[in-house]
Amino acid sequence: MVDDVREVPAVPQKGRRKIRKKRVALALLPLLILIGTGAFGLWYHNNSNSKKNIPVISPGISHLVAFPLYYPNSTTPGFTLSTAPNLSKGIVSFSFKYSGQIVSVNEQQMPPSIRIPANPEQLKLKIGKGWITNINGQPTGLIQTAKTLVVITSSGNLSSSTITQFMQSFTSVK
Repeated sequence: MVDDVREVPAVPQKGRRKIRKKRVALALLPLLILIGTGAFGLWYHNNSNSKKNIPVISPGISHLVAFPLYYPNSTTPGFTLSTAPNLSKGIVSFSFKYSGQIVSVNEQQMPPSIRIPANPEQLKLKIGKGWITNINGQPTGLIQTAKTLVVITSSGNLSSSTITQFMQSFTSVK
């Protein structure tokens, strides 16, 4: 009976390596699919949200004031709404978070005259005139429309280019 046993030839070393590589590749395939799916989901979420025009200011607040209100239509990447709009003493205030800083937006009826601090950087915006200036050592954005004054300040030293991008995204509440 022992004579019926056949000898099985040994698998060469190169063959074993190929088998191991295939097994490793097959084991990593589900992981790569999960990572790819997650990356696509993140990309889709970020791109679909940036295209939505969601007003920050509800129509309810805009009917309570005698001047047009404005909001960032598509904010600069990294800005997230921190405090919802609030009306107090004729001023509508809301804020955003950006890189650990709070960016405050205050809107009020245009006063009869405003004094712009010295040496402002002038901007031409879709909704009116704009300036980047320094108030109390902080870069500050000012937007002047026919009936509204918008003041944008930050809790830190936000760059003037970031404030400019943020200001350029403002549009009117319909």
